[in-house]
Amino acid sequence: MIKTCVSGIILFISLCLTMVVNAAGPVPVIEKERIIFTNSKVLETKSYHVLHKDPLEAYRSHEPVRYQERAVLIEQWQRVIVSKHMNYFEGPRGEVRVYDYLGQLLNPATPFRGRVMVIGPTNRIFIGQYSRNYKVGKSLLLDKDGKSVAEVSQPEDTFDFALSKDGKLIVIYANTRQNGQTGMLAKVVDFNGRDIRTLEVTQAQIIEVEHEGKKYGFQVPGTAKTGSAKKSPDKAKQGAAKPATTQSAQPE
Repeated sequence: MIKTCVSGIILFISLCLTMVVNAAGPVPVIEKERIIFTNSKVLETKSYHVLHKDPLEAYRSHEPVRYQERAVLIEQWQRVIVSKHMNYFEGPRGEVRVYDYLGQLLNPATPFRGRVMVIGPTNRIFIGQYSRNYKVGKSLLLDKDGKSVAEVSQPEDTFDFALSKDGKLIVIYANTRQNGQTGMLAKVVDFNGRDIRTLEVTQAQIIEVEHEGKKYGFQVPGTAKTGSAKKSPDKAKQGAAKPATTQSAQPE
């Protein structure tokens, strides 16, 4: 097992995963502005490209002012995920595409506003959506081929997300306001988008959720922002959960 961590400012993507190196076969080569697939097919990408120097010109043309692309190899899935970050006059947008090792686009690109999180253990891509400029009432779950699995409803004031280490649970954090009082809530769903629990929370609080005989602890944003799975006593002899792979893109 080789643990690989990659980070970069392009698309504000950070990636940390545990993968099995497949020495038996070739893998695509990802360069700064192109991907060379195993059949020698080449896909050009742009690490940074300006389309319009004048934002008003971009607005009139219905095009982004500039955009950036970042490719990430997921060897566990034999997939290449390409994220595109586009800066429009009205605000940032993104899209994600999934290719196989031969360079075939497996499904149409999925547009998003927010963060892309690759969940290795459960073969899911979670697109946690939020925006400072628009109301966004749902996040998205895709399979490892980029095909839609579920739309996850959420409050429009959603601002952050967390994953359990085994990839089975996703937490959506949102601000609330009732009777002039502000607060926060946490909505917990499983990797298929099914509702597990919704509860009111406070900043930096540790919340516990029990699911399928296992207890999970998540710390509400304010300090740590990631979830970790805790084994319940009757599951203590099971192996440790594999960490989820996260690829974050924050175009807002």
